Amino acid sequence: MTEPKPKKQPPPPALELRDVPVKGRGVFAVRDFAKGEEVLQFVGDTKDVKEFADLTYALQIGPTTYLGPSGRIDDYVNHSCDPNTGVRDPDGRVVLFALEAIAKGDEITFDYSTTQAGQHWPISCACGSANCRGTIGDFADLPQERQRYFRDRGALLDYLK
Repeated sequence: MTEPKPKKQPPPPALELRDVPVKGRGVFAVRDFAKGEEVLQFVGDTKDVKEFADLTYALQIGPTTYLGPSGRIDDYVNHSCDPNTGVRDPDGRVVLFALEAIAKGDEITFDYSTTQAGQHWPISCACGSANCRGTIGDFADLPQERQRYFRDRGALLDYLK
């Protein structure tokens, strides 16, 4: 009689949700991430901006197209004007990848302006970084050197390239 094969266990979670002063909740690394490594995929229903009463948990992925809230951890990634991840959309997926090495315990952040165009969602920024711009707006509103930083790293959605 052969012994049953052990079931393959899912990998341990790489991220966790924690409370963050001022911001509410945020996503944190449970393990280290190497520079360039994929950190998280955004999921949710694709909708036109006109279908939203509130864009709080929505992510712009096209001129008027957004991913709606998923009810998962990806809804809670906070903005930073000095982020440790960038956004890209390979193979139709919208993902965050490490712009630099990320240590276990670090909060995962990205610059919301790297997904925005059309003046749908300008808001005040409270990221607290030394480089805080004070406002989160469209990609076109970023200083040229900051736009170049994200372009050079491939940290920009295709529709904004």
